Amino acid sequence: MWLTYSVIAVILLIAELAYFRIADKCNIIDKPNERSSHSTIVLRGGGVIFSLSMIVWAILMVVQGNTIAQEYEELFRYNARRNAHSEKMKLMRDMLKL
Repeated sequence: MWLTYSVIAVILLIAELAYFRIADKCNIIDKPNERSSHSTIVLRGGGVIFSLSMIVWAILMVVQGNTIAQEYEELFRYNARRNAHSEKMKLMRDMLKL
């Protein structure tokens, strides 16, 4: 599971850097005016990477043979184990306070 997310992170980092170069070449910028919250020229459209991330994630799930339901089930089991561990720690802290 963590390998999948690491691969996605690397792919998205490369995609973001590539987009910055494309946006710079194609002059996709926002020049500030009196209503702007920024004072320098900034690149626009970097948020397109978020939608790309969902597509990359779905493709990697299909390639690995997982369904979205299986992925969520795995995350649910991980969170359940983590919550059980934190409950045990809380009980131990309460016992030590007595």
